[in-house]
This record gives sequence, structure tokens and C-alpha cells, in this order.
Amino acid sequence: MGALCGLVNCLSNLELIDLKNNRISHHLTQYIAEIIQMNRRNLKVIDLRWNEIGELGAKQIQAVLPFNKNIKFIGLEDNRISTGTLM
Repeated sequence: MGALCGLVNCLSNLELIDLKNNRISHHLTQYIAEIIQMNRRNLKVIDLRWNEIGELGAKQIQAVLPFNKNIKFIGLEDNRISTGTLM
């Protein structure tokens, strides 16, 4: 996942990251948070549906969203996250 961060940082025109159904757990969401925080220009969509992010991972992602105003959609369905955390 660290290699993915490096690649994403090189792809400045990247608008969408599709990582759905990859068994991503909260242990890897720190890298996704880094991607959100670093790629502020064009990244608009991150699809993380059908993974295992959980409450902790969702909170890690939520913490960096204020640093990237271009994100329009983050798919988090079926990730063992309560509705309260998503709001």
C-alpha cells in the first residue's frame, strides 16, 4: 500500500481511486488518509466499498477530509462502520 501512495503522488491528474472489495482493514487506511491529504488537486472519488475498514479506519479517513476540499465521494458501504460515524 505504501507503493500505491508513491504512485498516486506521481499521478497528479488522478481523479478516481477504485479499491472496492480488496479486504482493506483499518491497518491500511493510514495510507488512504495520506493519499487524500497529499493529492489535493484532482482527486474526486475514492471507492472503498466492500472492505473491512471499520470504525477506526473510517475515523482516520474522516480526520483528513478537511485537508482536501475536492473529494466529492468516498464509497464506504459494507465496511463495518456505524451510521453515526459516517455523519
